[in-house]
This record gives sequence, C-alpha cells and structure tokens, in this order.
Amino acid sequence: MATHEGAFERRDGGWYGRGDVVDLMGFAIAPDGTWFASGHPGFGTDLPQPVGLIASTDRGQTWQTLSRGGESDFHVLAVGPAGVLGFDGTLRASADGTRWDEASIPAPPVDLAVNRATGAVLATTEQGLLQSTDDLATWAPLDPPESVVLVDWVDEETIVATTAANRVLRSHDAGQSWEAGSPLSVEVQALGAHLLPSGKTEILVATQNGVLKSLDFGSTFVQVP
Repeated sequence: MATHEGAFERRDGGWYGRGDVVDLMGFAIAPDGTWFASGHPGFGTDLPQPVGLIASTDRGQTWQTLSRGGESDFHVLAVGPAGVLGFDGTLRASADGTRWDEASIPAPPVDLAVNRATGAVLATTEQGLLQSTDDLATWAPLDPPESVVLVDWVDEETIVATTAANRVLRSHDAGQSWEAGSPLSVEVQALGAHLLPSGKTEILVATQNGVLKSLDFGSTFVQVP
C-alpha cells in the first residue's frame, strides 16, 4: 500500500514499512511485479525533488529514478501492456519508463486504469468516465449511473469503480452496463480490485478509518485488521 509516509506491506497479520520514506503520490504495479511510483522524497532520502518516475524490483525496499527526476510529480499512474501512463498536468505515455510521449485527453484524469489484456484505458474526469481503445488517440464516454471517481479493471471485461457518493459500481461487460452496491459511510480515497486464486473478485478500498475489503462486489465490506 502506497502512503504519504512510504510503502507498506501487509503480511503475518500486520503492516510493515518498506525501505526509505517517500511521499508516494502515484503508485502502480506492473504485471511482472515491478513497482512504479512518483511523489516527493522523505528526509534523508537520496532522490530528486520531485522524484519523477521511480521503480522498485524489491517491493519498495529500494527505489531507482527512471526518468523526469526534478520535473514530474505524477499524481496519477497506471501500467499496462504498452508501458506506463502518468499525469503531471500533462498526460504522458512511456514504453520503457525513460522516454515519454505526450497524449491528449478531453479533461484532466483523476484516476487511470489500463486493461492488462487489451490495453484499453479508463480515465475518470470532470467530463465523466472516458475510455480509449486506440493507444490514447481518441476517447469515448462511458455511461455509468453515477459520477465515477476511482476505477480499476479486474479482468478483460470486468470493471470496478467508486463514485462521488462512495458507492461501488461494477460492470461485467467492459462498461456497457452497470450494477451498484451499497454506499459506504466514509470517503473512499483509493481503490484496488483483483482476482483471487479462488476466482472471486477482491475489492480493497482505503478510507480515513483504514482498509476495507469486499468479496461481493461492494455489497458489503469488512475491515482489514
């Protein structure tokens, strides 16, 4: 879990800090397990300000600056089959994390998610939920029943999102139709969703009260101790 006080790992019933403290404003994990992040160095950390795009191959124990050190603070990061996407006031795409191309988008993204199978990109914006299926060349709106703030792909067809009303939405057909769960009583600050070995979808949300998880697509949540 990425926080303003560095990266933390959940294991053996507790939360454990990983490596130096870095204010992680953007965070994403690649399919090969590489961690990508951006933000600001903590006291005594030998990283530029802002850090640009940094990467870790040892689960946050050490970080290496790949590019744009002293230039970019990517508050939004996503990783897909074509590489890394980041937004630092400009939407940027990089195949290798070092050389970047600028891309256009109708409105600044609050969150980005890339489908690991198809490469389709979702962006939550003030103009609604947008999707690009042609490597960011064009964007088309999707029509969820509520204003979406955070979004994640679970698999090739399944999307999980949270709304301005702190409700979980899910789509099993790549955003063509939607179902809504019950609203949470606290603001959702971060979202992650993935398939468990059992085939169930686990949804994790971070709130001011800690981390909550759901195994029923957001109908109910339990606290992660």
